[in-house]
Amino acid sequence: MVKAIKKPRGTGKVIGRFTVSPLFLQRSAVIALLSFFFFLAMLVGYSLRGHFGYLILAAAFFVLHIFSLSGVWMLRKKSIGIFENGLEFRRRFIAWSELEAADFPPGSAGALRLKSGETIQLPANIERAQALESYIVCRLAG
Repeated sequence: MVKAIKKPRGTGKVIGRFTVSPLFLQRSAVIALLSFFFFLAMLVGYSLRGHFGYLILAAAFFVLHIFSLSGVWMLRKKSIGIFENGLEFRRRFIAWSELEAADFPPGSAGALRLKSGETIQLPANIERAQALESYIVCRLAG
C-alpha cells in the first residue's frame, strides 16, 4: 500500500520523498518481534514453574518491546519531501530561498544551513541519500 503524500500549501509540485532505509525499519521490527516472543515465553515459564524471576524477565522484555515499537514509529516519521519551492523535514517546510548552504561529508549525515543561521541535521539512514544530496546541491547552485 502506497501512502499518499500530503503537501503543505504553496510548495509546488512534489518532486520526491526520501524515507528511512527499509533495512533500519526491518532491524527494529525484528527486535520488536523477538522481544514480544520472549515476553510471551517468560509468561508461560512463570505460569508453569511459578518462579518470580520469570515474571521479572517478562517485564524486562515487555519494556524492550515497547521501546522497540516506539523506535519503529519514530523512524517512520523521519522523511524528507522535495517540492518545487522547497523541502519538508519533520513537518517543517523550508523554501529554497531560505537555504544558504548544504554540507554532505562522506560517510555521515548531511547538514543544511539556513540564512537565519540555524543548522538542520539530516538523518544518516535515509534511503537514496546521494540522490537527495545531488538534488539539493543542484538547487543551491542554480
